[in-house]
Amino acid sequence: MNLLNPLGLLALLTIPPVILLYLLKLQRIPVRVPSVLLWPRFIQDMQANQPFQKLRFSILLLLQILVLILAATAFARPYYQTRKPSGQSIVLVLDASLSMQATDVAPSRFEAARSEALRIAGALEPSDEMMVVEVSSHTRVLSGFTRDANTLRNAIRAANPADCRGNLREALALSISLAKEKTNTVVYVLSDGATGEPVEMTVPQGIEVRFIPFGERANNVAITSMNVRETYGRDARHQLFIAARNYGPEQVRCQVEISMEGRLINVETLTLPPGQQVQHLVDDAQLTSGIIEATLDVDDDLEPDDTARILFQERQSHRVLVVGEGNPWLEAALAADPKVEAYALEPSQYDPDKPEHLEYDVTIFDRWAPPTLPDGDVLLVAVAPEGGPVTDRGEPFRDPSILDWDRRHPVLQHVDFANVGLAAMMQVDLEPWARGLVTTAAGPLMAAGETERMRVLFVGFNLEESSFPLRVGFPIFVRNAIQWLTTDPSGSEAQAYATGTTVTLRFPAGTQEVTVTRPDGSTELVPVRPGGGAAEEENQATVGPASVSGGVTLTYDQTGKSGIYTFAAEGHPAERIAFNVNDPEESDVTPRREMELVAGQPLGASGHVRSTQELWRWLAVVALVILCVEWVVYHRRIG
Repeated sequence: MNLLNPLGLLALLTIPPVILLYLLKLQRIPVRVPSVLLWPRFIQDMQANQPFQKLRFSILLLLQILVLILAATAFARPYYQTRKPSGQSIVLVLDASLSMQATDVAPSRFEAARSEALRIAGALEPSDEMMVVEVSSHTRVLSGFTRDANTLRNAIRAANPADCRGNLREALALSISLAKEKTNTVVYVLSDGATGEPVEMTVPQGIEVRFIPFGERANNVAITSMNVRETYGRDARHQLFIAARNYGPEQVRCQVEISMEGRLINVETLTLPPGQQVQHLVDDAQLTSGIIEATLDVDDDLEPDDTARILFQERQSHRVLVVGEGNPWLEAALAADPKVEAYALEPSQYDPDKPEHLEYDVTIFDRWAPPTLPDGDVLLVAVAPEGGPVTDRGEPFRDPSILDWDRRHPVLQHVDFANVGLAAMMQVDLEPWARGLVTTAAGPLMAAGETERMRVLFVGFNLEESSFPLRVGFPIFVRNAIQWLTTDPSGSEAQAYATGTTVTLRFPAGTQEVTVTRPDGSTELVPVRPGGGAAEEENQATVGPASVSGGVTLTYDQTGKSGIYTFAAEGHPAERIAFNVNDPEESDVTPRREMELVAGQPLGASGHVRSTQELWRWLAVVALVILCVEWVVYHRRIG
C-alpha cells in the first residue's frame, strides 16, 4: 500500500492534545448543596479530573482517538494497484437526418437522442473514452476520442439536425475504421432507423454495436416533388405540378397554399389515401419569374417537408444555329418550341472566324464539326471534334443496348430511354471535365460538361439511325438540351435542388468573397477560388452562366436546411437558390427497431490496464460512523 499524500499523516499530531484534555482538571462553578450524598457521580468526576493523575479507561477517548487516526489516514490518501480490463472505447453515432425532427417523441426524436447521448457521456468511467459522430448531409466527427466529459457534452450540444438524408452506413463504416485499433469497443447508434434502406454491413468481432431506437409512429404528409412545365406548341401555357404523399395509416384531406414571392395566388384541396402519393396539376397557372412556394396545411409530425420552393424563370427566346447536311427530326423538334428561332447552315457555309456565326445562343453540329470547337454553348450529334467532352476511339459499336441513364440531370428530365433502338454508336472516352449521362456496355452514349469558355452536350449516335426521334421524349430532350446549354443551368424553367447538394457558383474576376444568407436569416462570408470548373459529380450542381471568362468560383456545401439561400458579391447581382427535401424515402418516418448487421472476424484480445484504487472514501465513511457512535455513547452517559 502506498500514500498519495504522506503529509496528511501530520493530522496524527492532534491526538496528544485530545489526551491532554482528559488529564487536565476541568474548571467548575462552585455550588453549595445541603449534602453530597445525592451527588456521588459528580464526586467521582471531580476525582477523575484531578490534573495529571493516572488516566482512567474511557470509551469516549478511545473512539475519539480512532476517529483521528482514520481521518489522518484518509488525508494521506492510501491506495493500491490492481490489473483490470481496459476501459471502453465508445463511438456515439448521432443521427441528425430529416426524419429525426419528427415530433412523435417530445420535443423531437433528435432532442430525445441528444438527451440520451448526454446521459451516456455523463456515465463514462474514468478509464473510458468516447468520440461523437454526427450523421446528416455529411458524416462529421464532432469530437475525437477523449475522456473529457465537458468536451463530449459540448460536441453533442453542437449537433443540429438537417433537412436531408443521413448515410448511416457510411457513418458506421467510418466509426469502425476509426475504432479498429481500439479494444473493448462499443458503438452506440442513436437513430430512428428510417434510413430508406436496411443498414447491412459486416461488423468485426470485438466491436459491439448497440442500436438505441427513437420514434413511435409514422404520421407524416410530404410534398415529394414540385415543378413548372410548359405545354408544347405555339399556344404554350404553364402548368404547376405538385406531388404529395401520405405516409400515415389514415386518409388525410388538406389544403395546399401556393404563393408567388410571398403573395398567395391559389389554394388547392388534396385528398391523400393512406400510404399513397397523389399528383396534382394546376393548369394554366398564372406565373411570373420569382420564388414559387407550396405549403401543406396539415397537422403531422414532420414540418420541413410540408413546404417546397422553386425559382421560376420565364423562358427567353433563343437563337439556335444547326450546322449539318440536314436532319428533319431535329429541325421538327426545334420548330415545335415557340421559344427557339432555328437557323440552318451547310458545313461548307460555316466559318468560325465570321462574327455572325458566333452570335447564336446555341450551335448544333450534326455529324460534322470544325476541327476545334468554338467558344460558347454547343450540342454535338454523332461527332467528336478536338476540345469536346469526349475523345473518339475510332470504330463504332454495333447494336448497343442502353443500360442506364441519369434521370436527375436536367437534360434527361422526363426523358425515357427504355427500349430505344440504336443501329450503332461512337466509342468514346470521357474527358476529366465531362460526365456521362447515358451508359451502354460500350461506354457513354451521351455526355455533358463545361469549362470556363463553353458548355457542351454530346450525343454519340446518329439520330436518323435510331428510334429515339420517334419517342415522345425526343422533343422534350431537345428543349431540355437547349435550356441547359443557355443561361439557365438547371435545364428547366423551375430551378430547385435537393437539400445537401453541393453547389458551385461563378462570379466575375476580382471577387474575393461571397455573402451567403441562409434560410434562417443568418449570414456568413465564404471565400472564392480561381477558375471556373464545373461540379458534375453526384449530388453536386453548377449554378450560373457557363462562360465567365477569367472568373472565380464558389463551392458551397452547407445546404442541409430547406429554404432559399442567397449568394451576394460586390458588383454582381444576388443569386437565389431554392433547396427542398424532395426525398420520399427520408420523409417516411416509420421507425425501425433493429438493424441488420453481420458479425465478422475478431479484432484481437481485450487488453488490461493497471488501475489505482484509492481508499480514503471508505476511511472517511468509517470515521463518520465511529463519530456517530461516540455521540450516542456520550449522550447516554449524561442522560
